[in-house]
Amino acid sequence: MLSASTLPMSGIVLSKSWDQTNSRFRRTVVMGQVGLSFYQVKAALIQMVLELGYTVEVREGSHEQIFPLLGTGKIDLPGQTHLN
Repeated sequence: MLSASTLPMSGIVLSKSWDQTNSRFRRTVVMGQVGLSFYQVKAALIQMVLELGYTVEVREGSHEQIFPLLGTGKIDLPGQTHLN
């Protein structure tokens, strides 16, 4: 990681990834969203805050589809992250 930004309300650290094709920092966050209504509300709030400084790409699926993507790095954070 070259540098990081923090989303203070949830304690999430998001990295600025180096984009080799454009030789610049990529400010895109890939958020996984479980397709259940109570998770969608939380994910929408998180997405709104992230869009103040990032481009947000949302991937939606079931728990069984989303959590493995987090483990393999294909998503940066799950949309049902706790808002403490």
